[in-house]
Amino acid sequence: QSNMYEPSTGEQILRDAFIVIMMFCIVVGNTLIIAAYIKNFRLRTSANVFIVGLALSDWLVGAIAVPLYIVTLRTESSNALLIRFYISLDIFSGTASVFHLVFVTVERYIAISKPFLHGRLSLGFYYCVLGVVWLLSLLLSCLDFSLTPSVSDKYPFYVLLTVFFLALLVISLLNALIYKIARSLVRNTVEPAPLVEQDQTRASLRQKLRRERRTATTLAIICGVFFVTWLPHVTGVLVFKFCFPCDLAPVDIGRVGAFIKCMQYSNSVLNPFLFAFRDAEINKTVTSLVTGCWNFVQPYTTFRSSTAAATSTLTS
Repeated sequence: QSNMYEPSTGEQILRDAFIVIMMFCIVVGNTLIIAAYIKNFRLRTSANVFIVGLALSDWLVGAIAVPLYIVTLRTESSNALLIRFYISLDIFSGTASVFHLVFVTVERYIAISKPFLHGRLSLGFYYCVLGVVWLLSLLLSCLDFSLTPSVSDKYPFYVLLTVFFLALLVISLLNALIYKIARSLVRNTVEPAPLVEQDQTRASLRQKLRRERRTATTLAIICGVFFVTWLPHVTGVLVFKFCFPCDLAPVDIGRVGAFIKCMQYSNSVLNPFLFAFRDAEINKTVTSLVTGCWNFVQPYTTFRSSTAAATSTLTS
């Protein structure tokens, strides 16, 4: 009966090829972000702790969740254990991404509204918070296996809605406060000062505020992209929950389901590019990593090309 929801063989091949390309981009892009954090000590800041945590959760999406999704598309719905494991993993990676976004927003709010408190917080404190994020995500995903079948069917629905809309509320409110505080601070530092020392101090402060505002803007873009890419998934879950099958042909329901999942997974594709594009230090480190990999691989490709050319010359 699950074949009713499947498109033609050619369409399935194109769909699966597109998902595989997404999977490759997710794994490679987020691996570069994690490697950049490990390589460059200047990237080991409080905000980047959560950004690299987000990159790790995105990497898990590409390395485990997306391959399992492809398997579930090709597997009969009677394989309940596989689908339940996939749903639990989806809950784990999804809630981890949301919690990382929430905490990096909280960190930026503390940095700009309470700089003295922010300066006293050690990097170890942020690693502890990161551990709590992963433990909470793991708890929410494992809880699905301890529930009765009737409750378990509704559990992912309520977790998704609760986490998504609470995160939307908290992140939107904190970003609004961040921009309000940043605008106020910039306005209060643009007045001319009579002494050269004061001018230099104000210039340094303005530069720091511009850097904080750019970081806040980057964070707002990342959060905005997250909510835009996840909104079709949340909307689809709501629609299919209350009006399934919504007067759609079974094959169209399958197409809509694949589309909203691809939109959700596209967030893990876009995040590494946003990090590298908006942060000059990450961009520089990622570029050096890619260049180093290419310099390592190039001699082998050149050797193989020259060997193939010599072989063809001898045979001719």
